[in-house]
Amino acid sequence: MKKISLWILTVIICTSLVGFYSLTGCAPVEEPVVEEPVEPVEEPVDPVEEPVEEPIEEPVEEPEISLEGMETGYVIPSLEGWFFHWENAWTMMMDEYGVDTSGVLTGWDPEEELSGVRDMIIRDVDAIVLTSTNPDPAQMACQEANDAGIPIAVDSSSVAEGPGEPFLDITFDYYDMGELAGNKIAELELGTKVIHMAGIPGFAPTEDQDDALKDVAEQTGAYELVATEYTSYATDETIRLMRDTIAAGVEFDVVVGCAQEAAEGAIEALRGEGMLDDVVVISVNAGPMDVANFEAGNLEYAIGQSPGLLALITGSITLNYLQGIEPFEQEVRLPFQWLSAEDYEEEIIPWEVDETWIPIAEHYALTGEMIIE
Repeated sequence: MKKISLWILTVIICTSLVGFYSLTGCAPVEEPVVEEPVEPVEEPVDPVEEPVEEPIEEPVEEPEISLEGMETGYVIPSLEGWFFHWENAWTMMMDEYGVDTSGVLTGWDPEEELSGVRDMIIRDVDAIVLTSTNPDPAQMACQEANDAGIPIAVDSSSVAEGPGEPFLDITFDYYDMGELAGNKIAELELGTKVIHMAGIPGFAPTEDQDDALKDVAEQTGAYELVATEYTSYATDETIRLMRDTIAAGVEFDVVVGCAQEAAEGAIEALRGEGMLDDVVVISVNAGPMDVANFEAGNLEYAIGQSPGLLALITGSITLNYLQGIEPFEQEVRLPFQWLSAEDYEEEIIPWEVDETWIPIAEHYALTGEMIIE
């Protein structure tokens, strides 16, 4: 009985303790679950390119040298024919930019050429342009201008080798012109016996053209250069020489005239002898006299070159040089055209140019590109 009482008492005590723990929140607590730390997954990021700095173009500076108060001088043989149009265009270009200019006429005399250059040096002009009869006086003129510190250009000339350096050597390529004439004679079968009514002995355009006619004759065998006569670029002298050649019994069927004056003289002499219909005349000029002969049906072919455009380009390059702009080339050879009676009106560049040709000349002076719209 005593054991049963003790057991009952034990049960009561245990039940009381469980109730007590329940009421006070001291029930058994489960161990917390500790989660392993998860490393963050990095999303792939596109690489950021470093900005590339574009090179900064330096602004093109305008020439700092002003043309105001400057003066140029030109030394040329005459104010007739070719040089009349050259001088008009040269003066037009200088007037366009307010540059004074004046000239000396030499009459194709080498001593007068040197005297004219020396006169310009004494006057202390800012630039000189020279047309010289002979390469040797041109070299001497360049030396004296170089020594004086005055820029000098040679126009329609050539310069012998030596220390004298022009800043510009500008002309047409007269060898190429003579070569073109010779090749056209061969290609078009214009004749087999050719006379060259040439200019002045020793003058670069004269000699180059004559050499080319001889070379093409030898290379092609299409014709023979039977005579070269020096006309001094004068119509009257050409008439006299043509008449003497005909009287001497020289056989020919083509005449190449070095200039419009030579072509005019040849045509007049041939007409007087009743031979004009039997002889082909080619003029290496395409000047106003040639245009009149094209219109009259007296001239069949010409090689076009314009002294007016030449002078504008020479003037533009000279003014650029005075402002610190170097020529695109030191030796400049202008383009020329083969003209016929059928196409000369569309293709010819006139000798007498006006202000509308100035932008064309200026573009060529900077780039060497001839753009004629």
